[in-house]
Amino acid sequence: MPQDELPKSATQPNNSEPKNERAISLVDRFTWGNFTCTQSTGGVALMLSKSPYSFRGLHTIGVVVFILNLVLFILFCSAMSFGVPHAGSWLVDTVRVLFWIYGAITLTYNVVIFVVMFSLAPFAPGSMSSPMFLMIYNAMLTGTVASVIAADQPPSERIPIIVAGIAFEGLGWILCLLFLPHFVGNLLVNGLGPVNLRPGLFISVGSAGYTIIALIGCAKAIPDGHGYFAKHPTAAETLNIMALWVGIFLWLFTFWLFAIAAVAHVPILVSKLRGDKSRQQMSFALPWWAIVFPNVGFTIATVYIGEELESSAISWVATVMTILVFVAWLMDMYLHMKSIFQKRIM
Repeated sequence: MPQDELPKSATQPNNSEPKNERAISLVDRFTWGNFTCTQSTGGVALMLSKSPYSFRGLHTIGVVVFILNLVLFILFCSAMSFGVPHAGSWLVDTVRVLFWIYGAITLTYNVVIFVVMFSLAPFAPGSMSSPMFLMIYNAMLTGTVASVIAADQPPSERIPIIVAGIAFEGLGWILCLLFLPHFVGNLLVNGLGPVNLRPGLFISVGSAGYTIIALIGCAKAIPDGHGYFAKHPTAAETLNIMALWVGIFLWLFTFWLFAIAAVAHVPILVSKLRGDKSRQQMSFALPWWAIVFPNVGFTIATVYIGEELESSAISWVATVMTILVFVAWLMDMYLHMKSIFQKRIM
């Protein structure tokens, strides 16, 4: 039979598939990992609001990034810093209610998920990957959220939020301490992992970074002369001092985790600059968002320490960190969109 008389299906490649089937295939590959994008985008908005050195238009940039995060979250299924000046006090009450709902869900989740994991999905020592930190970050981030929203709450509502924030931060930090030996053990047994997934090493940076934010932020939000702090007038100053120096105590450990993740990428960058094709080349994957979200916590922690010590040098370091994290966010956003349009990820 002549080629032009062959049935249309016979002339198509065997691996071709209708457009609707390709679309369904992409949706089937949609995973919870996509929410690292909204984590990072919301974190960038918060980071911009905390920048120690501001310039004209910075607030507008932060608002744009925040709105973008809302849009991304709606498409996929830190209102206080930018919303209250424009929306009014009702937003303060709404955020407080949402905080308590989130706290209840978080506590329930952290009980249930560990029972399920112990019963159905135990893992051997040396097999823990860095994305598993995301499983316990919600408890720790409850404390971080408390530190961000507490200062705008009425004094009578502020103390319960601060107490809950510190309690949740303690739960999250201790869980991270339990996970960190398994994480390091996995690196010792299995090495740094595939190059595409290596940016996921930054996830561990957030464990200490967000703990510093929660401790200093909650201490700064203490209402002087109200409730417990009226009976103990020196408690607020004492807790502020303790929070700062515990934060400094944790800062270098945070930098150590960051440095390990950063230096792990040096051989890849060197081979890229040399044009070495023998090494596996990096391409975007969802763990790349770990370059942004955990380092937002590290950056804001540095901002807080600089403010408390009234150190312009530390504040400038934090400003440089802010710029670098923002550039990393732009890079990840571009590569993520590019990968979606190329139908490599969803």
